[in-house]
Amino acid sequence: MLRRAVIAALVYGLLGVVLTHPLWLHLAAAVPSDIGDPLLNAWTLAWDTHALLTHPTRLFDANIFFPLPNTLAYSEHLLATALLSLPLQGITGEPLVAYNVTLLASFALSGLGMYLLVAHWTGCRVAAFVAGLTFAFAPYRLAAISHLQLLTVQWLPFSLLALDHLFETAGRTDARRRTATAAILFILFSLLQILSSWYLAVFSALVVGVYALARLLSVTRPARARRVVVWLIGCGVAIVVLVAPLAVPYLEVLPQLRAARPADMAASLAARPGDYLAAAPSLRLVGPLTEPFRNRPGFTEEHTLYPGLLVSILALLGLATVRCCGPAASRRRPTQHLALAIILATALALTFAGPHAILARLIPLLSVVRAPVRWMIPATFALAGLAGFGLARLMQVIPASGRFKGGQRLVQFAVAIIASIWLLAESLAAPLPLAGVGATHERPAVYRVLQALTLDTDGSAGAVVELPLHVAPAPEYPETRRMIASCLGWWGLVNGYSGYTPPRQAALAEQLASFPSAPALATLRDLGGAGVRYLVVHPGEAPFDPQRWQTTGRLEAERGTTLQWLGDFGPDALYAINPYGDALVTAPAVVRDPFWAARLPTATAYTFYTGSGDIRLLAYHLDEHLTDPTNTDAAARQLVRLTLYWQAAARVERDFTVFVHSLDASGQLGGQADAPPLGNRYPTSAWLPGEIVQDIRLAPAGHAYRVGLYDLTTGDRVPVSAPDGTRMPDDAVTISSSKAGLE
Repeated sequence: MLRRAVIAALVYGLLGVVLTHPLWLHLAAAVPSDIGDPLLNAWTLAWDTHALLTHPTRLFDANIFFPLPNTLAYSEHLLATALLSLPLQGITGEPLVAYNVTLLASFALSGLGMYLLVAHWTGCRVAAFVAGLTFAFAPYRLAAISHLQLLTVQWLPFSLLALDHLFETAGRTDARRRTATAAILFILFSLLQILSSWYLAVFSALVVGVYALARLLSVTRPARARRVVVWLIGCGVAIVVLVAPLAVPYLEVLPQLRAARPADMAASLAARPGDYLAAAPSLRLVGPLTEPFRNRPGFTEEHTLYPGLLVSILALLGLATVRCCGPAASRRRPTQHLALAIILATALALTFAGPHAILARLIPLLSVVRAPVRWMIPATFALAGLAGFGLARLMQVIPASGRFKGGQRLVQFAVAIIASIWLLAESLAAPLPLAGVGATHERPAVYRVLQALTLDTDGSAGAVVELPLHVAPAPEYPETRRMIASCLGWWGLVNGYSGYTPPRQAALAEQLASFPSAPALATLRDLGGAGVRYLVVHPGEAPFDPQRWQTTGRLEAERGTTLQWLGDFGPDALYAINPYGDALVTAPAVVRDPFWAARLPTATAYTFYTGSGDIRLLAYHLDEHLTDPTNTDAAARQLVRLTLYWQAAARVERDFTVFVHSLDASGQLGGQADAPPLGNRYPTSAWLPGEIVQDIRLAPAGHAYRVGLYDLTTGDRVPVSAPDGTRMPDDAVTISSSKAGLE
């Protein structure tokens, strides 16, 4: 028994690898189909692992949509699946490996579970193996391959198998231990299924409820029936008690979920009769053949409900007979047939708008099922079970014809091979379309810098917002890429993508759409006050205009004090968000945030006499230059970031260049960083009177720095005086690298 089960599981696993080829070659760098739900689910599994190992009591306070609480409840928590993938997460450190291996394992486990269940029902292992194929590799499952929350239905057959053993042993005085074991296994597998996703919890409730009721009605002895009911109630109470704490966060957001998913949305994702003839275009054989049925208005990928021709024939055969092969036949009543028929009829009916709407009104919790077509999952389960009965009957009938009596096993084997090939041909999706994401070490450089910045913080001090900020899914789902990148350091992320998007997100997107306008910068300061420390700008990402960003946008973003440029990393720019604005320079006493209190600029009072509007050097700040941790360029690591805060009392009529000379310990020139203000993007003649201009530049590291202004055409330095009015030697201000002050 065990050996055959292991062999069956290995075969199902191998077939899963073959049918999803070439996924197995890109486990760490790609996901099936697209990067929407697959990356959302990969992030979820990684977050679950991180939270369980670090702060399990804050599991639902995920890092997306910062600083909103309970954000994991905006979608499936996938907790049971995360527990299984936890070792892979820890060993590989690759969220995509854990996701893809879990996905592939769902095929093997689903097939194994159905194999064991149908073998128990029929006693015919050939039929059981084929039933496992029909369940594991149903066309609908391959069509839904981007939805891990629908694929991990593998625990449902195990739950029913344990339930069967519970019914068979409950009330028998010689089998109390076996009854207790069956009850424990039923609770365990039910929990694994319920905690795999709420979708599957609802679907499992239908399957288990109908099946348990059918089995209970078949118990003829009242005393034994009462004992079975006691066991069932005990199991139910245990399951509810264990699941309730994880359901509470979802009950808290349920009103928002229902408001965000009106009835007309569910109706648009309900089935029409022709959808059962529409297969996914990715299925190589039946996809092209069923294309006409995918051309109706309103058709989406969710509507590919083609169940498979052969499985439908075998299921009809199973419905037509209550007999089965093998020694189990004498012990079985048509209970399983009846239960599976009711499950199939109910599930198929609920894929349509009317029945689903009626049931959702009666049971408000069913609003978690936003797509009625997904009731195809329990229908697929029932079809596989009935197909197992149908094939078992066929296995019994063919040898009985007399012609093939001597070759019974050979005939059964041939029928099983033909049926298996037919079933797999209908589900063939290889080569499976993949969406490239890249392994962890291939993440853009800006995320490696963020990892270095935030790992030393307590989490709340390292929140990030990335622009552009998207609300509706963009063609490339950029928000999911940001989420998977955040796994590097688990920084709080204002961005996010989930099953439910909080209203705040749309408001933020609207306010930040005009970045770097003054209103957008004000919004960023508000975010900074809420703990958002860093801004990542992706100028090459739509709707940004890269050319406009380089010519005017960058100047608008950097000339004021809201954003402090930290560096360019590849095509991306990284900034620190200053929530205090000019007050960081003019009123340092108001700065209470420890993060910014440690970064207060050193105040100065030096005046440069330009001959028109005088220019004051209000303050400066020295800091380390941030580099990509993987960058081996020694020269880049020998730079410092010097921020100079200038203010013109009146309009300056001429353009001046800023010089920064790095001095060694002996006072000799070690390097320089001469350039007009803001990299020649904001000449002094364009400065507004009274405006504080933030001029950030990289300079060679030194013992001290001499700073001043000069006329590029003549080379003459601008005279500068100290606060007491005395003229500075060489018309330069000296800044100590020790930040001790000015000399």
